[in-house]
Amino acid sequence: MVVRAELSLPFWTQYLDSEDIQVPNRITFNGTEFKLSTQRINNDTNVAVTFEIPNLVLPINEIILERIKDNTINLVNHYIYHARTFDHYSTDIVMVSPRSVQEIRIQIKNDETLIYDDNFLLKQTHPKYFQEYFDMLNEPGAFDVFEDLVSNNNHLLYINLIFDSYYALYDGRFNESILNCCTAIESMIIPILSEWFSKQLFHKKLTDANRILMEIPMALKYEMLFGSIKGDYLRVHPKLLEKAKEMHKTRNKIVHTGFQASKAKAELFLNTASKIIMILHFNMEPECFKDEEKE
Repeated sequence: MVVRAELSLPFWTQYLDSEDIQVPNRITFNGTEFKLSTQRINNDTNVAVTFEIPNLVLPINEIILERIKDNTINLVNHYIYHARTFDHYSTDIVMVSPRSVQEIRIQIKNDETLIYDDNFLLKQTHPKYFQEYFDMLNEPGAFDVFEDLVSNNNHLLYINLIFDSYYALYDGRFNESILNCCTAIESMIIPILSEWFSKQLFHKKLTDANRILMEIPMALKYEMLFGSIKGDYLRVHPKLLEKAKEMHKTRNKIVHTGFQASKAKAELFLNTASKIIMILHFNMEPECFKDEEKE
């Protein structure tokens, strides 16, 4: 089956396929070959992506359509990422997200027969625990310290960072979203770990505790946090621990190898970080999650 997906990108003043960089119209990305073409219409840039899905089962369900949409967005963002790097006329092009484009038209053909043709609306869905944390912060009295924080030029760094992570996800900046998630968790748990370690030392010095922490890998910091230091709240969430470790591994790949993360990973890790921070911020007992599958 041949899939064609079209996006109309508004207010972009430069062609994506600038002659200065001679970007090929066929790109192999994540093991799939895509054909990509652009057309300028008034002030918009129309981008069409064509690729094949072998052995596609009919009827086409929502999961397949969502995957087609994500593949299209990931490919276009991959294209934009390199176009901005090598074409100095294209530096104003932003990554594709619901902020910059609202819908994708998807057509699917079997040989020459059109079997699907519809507009697919893009919408930003909030990861479950990010939404829950946001709602809890906005309950009456939950965040009365806000005025004091602003007036005294202070901030709760992990809250700022987790919301920065959300806005980066919304803008299509997936790597930045993941890095913010990791920093948000570290800014919250390092003081907790440091205080705990200082109490185990003879002289009770935070500087000595911090020196110890510097030598401990992040994965082991998570193990101590979940297993002992905050075990009363976190021990019942073993899958959450493994996702936190995976998030840190992904962070290292981004920082050390230039890895480009997907939207799915950014959403997963925003959910992971939000849940950890929400539990620790509000000291949520395991009973709060008794109706859920352990994560």
